Amino acid sequence: MDLRSLSDEPGERQLNLIVNYLPDEFTEPKLQEMFSMCGRVQSIRIMRHNNGSSRGFGFVSFSTEQEAKCAIAMYNGFSIGNKRLKVAHARPGGTRKNSNVFVKNIPPHWQDIDLQQLFGQFGHMLEARFFSRGGKRERSALIRFDQSQMAQAAIRALDGFTPMYTTQSLIVKYAQFPKKVQTMDAKLSLFEFATHPKTAVIQPPSTICLSGLPTHFCQSVITTMCQTYGQVNAVKLFRDLNGSSLGLAEVSFREHHQASKASAGLNDLEMMGFKIKASHIHTI
Repeated sequence: MDLRSLSDEPGERQLNLIVNYLPDEFTEPKLQEMFSMCGRVQSIRIMRHNNGSSRGFGFVSFSTEQEAKCAIAMYNGFSIGNKRLKVAHARPGGTRKNSNVFVKNIPPHWQDIDLQQLFGQFGHMLEARFFSRGGKRERSALIRFDQSQMAQAAIRALDGFTPMYTTQSLIVKYAQFPKKVQTMDAKLSLFEFATHPKTAVIQPPSTICLSGLPTHFCQSVITTMCQTYGQVNAVKLFRDLNGSSLGLAEVSFREHHQASKASAGLNDLEMMGFKIKASHIHTI
């Protein structure tokens, strides 16, 4: 299932667009000026924090589906300064339970684009926001996905993943907020991340996550390498928005003991200047 193909429900008129990664200084008049090139804009709104600053995304509504498609074709991927817009059909309103992800141990040199490239492969992100304290950006962030299965896929693949040129693994968990907290700003000030309870594991893991792979490795090479430990059912190689390997793969074995052998045999294996890390992915 390609999570990136998920969009509006069948039959819905696709008139409303969400625009992500807006520059902080962007205003509604400026956004309207841009999108009016594609047709008549019915409404426009940039989402803002309680202090009035931009949250980096907004919504644009057109009068016809053709105008909305034109806007996506013209502005999706459009670069403004150091930002690259992401324009897509907005999903109908509703709850997005378990769609927020907390990320810790982000490499200190990473920028917004690095977060977008790594997490964007799992589906449509509503927001990717670094936390800050005292005006200084921290090595943690909140990722808001459009759907819960996108967040789940990101957590399964990236929790424990070690980015290239770093030695510290990412911590990627569901973000959990007190039920009484309603605003996103309040959530960000009170949030805590929570792991799944151990009682949720209903079967031994037969899937492992490999990180730190040589970036020229293709799916067939990874399959051949892993078949030494047992029957491989599937291999998923993760890539960035440009199609380049992230050095990260998910490998599913037929039996859990085969996955255990592979995890033990491949973890900390040095190959072609790369140090491979292997860890189990538990099925919840």
